[in-house]
Amino acid sequence: MELPRTRELLPRVIWRDSSPSTNGELRELAAEHDAAGTPLPHGTLLATAEQTAGRGRLDRGWVMPPGTAVATSVLVRGFGGGGGGGGGPFTTLAAAAVSRLWGAVAGPSDHKKKQV
Repeated sequence: MELPRTRELLPRVIWRDSSPSTNGELRELAAEHDAAGTPLPHGTLLATAEQTAGRGRLDRGWVMPPGTAVATSVLVRGFGGGGGGGGGPFTTLAAAAVSRLWGAVAGPSDHKKKQV
């Protein structure tokens, strides 16, 4: 996928047709690049149209069939307590901002379909 406008805004955009987990894959790529002395830049985005083994809040499974949405993860460097996973307050703050933007209340793995 081309994503030209996204590529204008972010230092690096990586598209995968399918990914087990955007967070897991981006974490592995960042570690590989760090070890090779070519770190991925802050703000690197990894996106996919199919996620097969993601995890949501409270370690709930998060699977996204192809073509139903776009899953993304963004590499944030220099925030928090060092690479133990979990973004602490940053993750909560980002989720709250996105939820407010989209008018949702729960995270994607907590979402329940509503009758309108």
